[in-house]
Amino acid sequence: MLAEAAAHGVMPAVLWAMTPREFSAVVAGVQRRELRAFASDVAVAWHGAAFARAKQMPNLRRVLRVIVGQDEPPKVQTPDEMLAVVRRWNAVLGGSEKSAPRLVKG
Repeated sequence: MLAEAAAHGVMPAVLWAMTPREFSAVVAGVQRRELRAFASDVAVAWHGAAFARAKQMPNLRRVLRVIVGQDEPPKVQTPDEMLAVVRRWNAVLGGSEKSAPRLVKG
């Protein structure tokens, strides 16, 4: 049991303070973490092979935006648009506007 605990990163002093149920939960968590890491490694290998076969490399920013779920680049807001968003959030959260500083252009 000590060797199994060490294989899962549990120190001996901690192991003997754990219940069997706690140790089982730690082992299950470590197995899930390792499975996610393996899936990530497989995805990296797959994408590496796919890019190696590509005649032209896709734009890296576009690829990364697709991966994180941002298919479109973020819209650039003007200062007035940003202030309008802050005012809407303030109203939704029940705040009150004490004074509205105006942006000085110049």
